[in-house]
Amino acid sequence: MVADDDSRTGGSTFAGDRRRVRSPSRDQERPSHVKPLPYGRGRSETRARRILLVVLGAMVALVVASGPAAAHTELISTTPADQQTVSRAPAVVVLTFDESVLAMGAQVVITGPQGPVQVGAPQVTDSTVSQNVQGGSPAGQYTVAWRVTAADGHPLSGTFGFTAEAARDGKPATPAAIEARSSDDASSSTARSIWIWILGGIALVVVVAGVARQLTRRTDISPPS
Repeated sequence: MVADDDSRTGGSTFAGDRRRVRSPSRDQERPSHVKPLPYGRGRSETRARRILLVVLGAMVALVVASGPAAAHTELISTTPADQQTVSRAPAVVVLTFDESVLAMGAQVVITGPQGPVQVGAPQVTDSTVSQNVQGGSPAGQYTVAWRVTAADGHPLSGTFGFTAEAARDGKPATPAAIEARSSDDASSSTARSIWIWILGGIALVVVVAGVARQLTRRTDISPPS
C-alpha cells in the first residue's frame, strides 16, 4: 500500500512538474545583445530613403533637362515692352539678351501704321541691340520683327508689338539714354531670375523635409494590426 501510494504520489508529482514546465518565451530565446526595434521604425526609414531618392532623382533630371535650354541665348527684355502702350512713338527700340550676340546678320524691322520706320542698321553692343526709329513716326500700333545670331552661332528670331498714343517729336535718342535703359533692364531681369531660383530651391527643400517627417511620424505611431 505504501509503495502504491509512493508510486501514485510520484506519478502525480511528475505530472504536476511537467504541467508547470513552460516553453521559453520569445524574449528568452532572443539573444541579449539584440534589441528589438520599435514598431514601424525600419519601414519608416526605408520609406523616407525612397522619398529622398525620388526627389533627388527628379532634381537631377530637371537640371539635366534645363541644361540645353539654358545654354542658348534668350531675349530677356525689350524697350518698349511687348504689348506696352507708350505716350509717344519711341526714338529707338532696344532688345536686351542674357548673353552677347553677334553684330553680323543682326536685323530689326519696325513696322508702323504707314510702313517700316527703322533707320539704318541696328547697333549691337555685347548683349544689347538698338534700332533707331525715324523722326515723326505716327501714333498707332507697331510691330517689331528681329533676328540675331548668338555668340555660339545659334540663330534667334522673334516678334513683339507696342502702341504709341502720339507721334514722336523728331528728336533722336542719345547714346547715353540707350545705354542706361538697356543696363537697367538687364540688371533687373538678372536679379529676378536669381531670386526665383533661390526661393524655388528653398521651398522645394522645405516641402520634401516636411513630407518625409510626416510619413515617418505616422508610421512610427501606427499600432500593429
